Amino acid sequence: MEFNRLHEYVQVVTTLLVDGFVLGFTALIIVMYIADITQTSHAIRRNYPVVRRFRYLFENMDEFFRQYFFAQDREELPFNRAERACMFALGCIQALQCNKNSCPTGITTNNPSLQKGLVVSDKSERVKNYCHNMNYEVGVIAHACGVEEPRRLSRHYARVVTDTGQSISLKELHELPINAD
Repeated sequence: MEFNRLHEYVQVVTTLLVDGFVLGFTALIIVMYIADITQTSHAIRRNYPVVRRFRYLFENMDEFFRQYFFAQDREELPFNRAERACMFALGCIQALQCNKNSCPTGITTNNPSLQKGLVVSDKSERVKNYCHNMNYEVGVIAHACGVEEPRRLSRHYARVVTDTGQSISLKELHELPINAD
């Protein structure tokens, strides 16, 4: 009996908290909207109330969104996705300071005080382990495809699921020129 009472109490408190949050958030949006449309010094705030406030947030997150959601595998700078894994093995923390000569881990900087963070003996072991494990995993994939070693893999083994849901080998989908093999 006491468990049911406790359960009811938790439900009431949870409902009040959620409702309070929703009402508070709604009130905040309304206050921002009124403040934006009544002010007279910024036309953008008046024409795009509330939405304009998120502009700076999205501008600051530009590199993040571009890097993870919009970019192709090999088009981002300074490191594309294929190179990024090796950067992680070196100890990259994705501070996005590569082009500013202020990388906090010392990987992509010419600043001697920041380069002290790059301990070569430690990092070389990490990169060696990354390469060893990558080779092992590619070997596992090759064996799963029925070939003895990764270099025997070909386009025949890679498959793409089309928009219709059909699975087609990469060899069939994108044929190479006659003299390419």
